[in-house]
Amino acid sequence: MWYVTARGTQKGPVTEAQLISLIHAGDVVADDMVWKKGMAEWENVTIHFGNEFSSQGYGGAFGSAFGNTDQPPPMNGGYQSNPYSSPAPPNMPVSGYPHSSDPNRLAAALLAIFLGSFGIHKFYLGYKSAGVIMLLITLLTCGLGGLVMNVIGIIEGIIYIAKSEEDFYYTYVQYEKPWF
Repeated sequence: MWYVTARGTQKGPVTEAQLISLIHAGDVVADDMVWKKGMAEWENVTIHFGNEFSSQGYGGAFGSAFGNTDQPPPMNGGYQSNPYSSPAPPNMPVSGYPHSSDPNRLAAALLAIFLGSFGIHKFYLGYKSAGVIMLLITLLTCGLGGLVMNVIGIIEGIIYIAKSEEDFYYTYVQYEKPWF
C-alpha cells in the first residue's frame, strides 16, 4: 500500500493500481512524493512510477528498503506539526502558504459566481488567456455564449468554495490549473 502527496494533499493508503490511475488522471504529478512500508524516506513518484509519466522517460526501479514502520515518516521541510497529515510537496517554502500577494479563494469564488460570464475571476487568478476566451465568447455572441460562460463561472465558483485554502492554493496558485 502506498501513500502519496497528490498535489499537496496526502492520500493513502492506496494500491499500486489506484496510484497509477491517479497518475493517469493527472491527480498525481511528477513533483509529488510517495512512501510505503519499508521505505526510510518519502521519494519522488517518478523513481517508482516514472514509466507512467510518458514525458519523463525513465522507469520505476524500487529503491532500497530501510526501516520497518507502519506510518509514513514526516517529510523534510514540512510545515505542519503532525507528520502524518498533508505534508508539504517538494519545493514548498517552510514559511508556508499562502503569501499576502496570492489570490483570495473567497474573492475568486464570488467573482466566478457573479461575473463568471466575463471571466473576471480568471483575470483575478492570473489566467489572462482563459479570461480573454470567456470574455470574447460572451461579447462576440452578443451575450448568448455568456449563458454558457456564466454556468462555467458558477461551477468554478462552487468548486473554489468547496476546496480548502490549502487545496485552492496548490491547485490554482502553485500548479496554475485554469479550468475546473
